[in-house]
Amino acid sequence: MASSYFPIFMLIIFILALQFVTGQGGCPARLTGVSDNFEIVENPACPDDNGKAVVLEDGTHLFIQCCTHESANAQGLKTIGRVKSRKDCASKCFSDQNPTCDSVMYNTKNGDCALYTLGSFSSKKCDANDDHDWLFFTDPPPQEVPMDVTHLCSTTCPGAHNQKYVSEYGKVFHMECGKRHGTMPFKEEKQSTYRDCVDGCAKIPKCSSVDWSTRSEMCYYLTHSGAAPLRAPGYHSAYSFGCTRACGPSGCASCKGDCGCGDLGERVEL
Repeated sequence: MASSYFPIFMLIIFILALQFVTGQGGCPARLTGVSDNFEIVENPACPDDNGKAVVLEDGTHLFIQCCTHESANAQGLKTIGRVKSRKDCASKCFSDQNPTCDSVMYNTKNGDCALYTLGSFSSKKCDANDDHDWLFFTDPPPQEVPMDVTHLCSTTCPGAHNQKYVSEYGKVFHMECGKRHGTMPFKEEKQSTYRDCVDGCAKIPKCSSVDWSTRSEMCYYLTHSGAAPLRAPGYHSAYSFGCTRACGPSGCASCKGDCGCGDLGERVEL
């Protein structure tokens, strides 16, 4: 009796070995479309990741169809040989060298990576001895994210975070709560509020940004231009965009000059 099972055992071993060589492990059930909320995988493998998506470094999502050829509307661009994986193949598609590429067909036997444009969901399955997988651009699945608490025209954190403030002296500032620039200040002084600190910068022509300490109420006047890079829960920062109504419809050609001081107070020179 034991000997009668030997051919069956050898057949099973042969099938498993064939699956290992082809890298497919069998073809999954056919998909009928892209699901609304698909699963994300890091390094896709077939057949287990059929109907899932891989995310590239730039956030691009590609839907995965195992044992599938290109969609009917897809137009071939070129084929790159000896590509290591499905994800590497997709990355070559979405590179600067291939600006129109949006889908790929990967050959698991020889590593051929065929690039396409106008790709979409495909109903064209592989033949019996054919090992191709189809990946095409898809919209990212929606996710639940917390709402930001904002208050229009607020200059008090956290409501002021990422809001614009037009100072009393005409300069427009972008406000950031819990951040600081950390560069060397050219002046520092006590200011009782975050808003007073920003207004203090607005009246100084060379001031481009501020850091304000919530603990010491010290205001640091800076020449750094741009967003604050450092996370600091005990600080708030702001940086200037320039003057409100400083430029007209034709851009910088119609700039009306510096606004180091508006209608309030004297210009402060340092």
